[in-house]
Amino acid sequence: MPYTFFFLFYLSMWALFLLSMRWFGFTWPQQVPGIDLLLLSLATFRLTEVVTEEKVARCLRAPFCELRKVEGPDGSFMEEEVPAGRGARRVVGELLLCPWCSGVWIATLLTFLWVAMPAVARLLMVAFAAAAGGLLFQVFIKLMDRTRKALPD
Repeated sequence: MPYTFFFLFYLSMWALFLLSMRWFGFTWPQQVPGIDLLLLSLATFRLTEVVTEEKVARCLRAPFCELRKVEGPDGSFMEEEVPAGRGARRVVGELLLCPWCSGVWIATLLTFLWVAMPAVARLLMVAFAAAAGGLLFQVFIKLMDRTRKALPD
């Protein structure tokens, strides 16, 4: 049942946004410039990672998630975040820990912001897109370094 509530809430959010756009007379974008789509994609990627994975956002996840110690195959213990509680609290925890789920919500909210306040949205998207670009470069460099170390001398 809680899943139904959140699905209906998501649809209601869209309906409210579309009605507000019409009510306040905002113009509909006739097209999405490629650079804005790229910024939106990269910002969604980075914000999703922050919300679902980063320690800095644990304060957002804390009311809905709990840390558990899990034993790894080598006998070491690691902390793992899992949804807490039951009902709506658990569903929110699942949404916050799932990059696919959170990504849809984050992309939707960024898109709403982009339509309603394009300049503000672009500034936010540029900041998070730059962070995403930096992260992707770090991953690329680590992969190259690992490949280089694997090559015979």
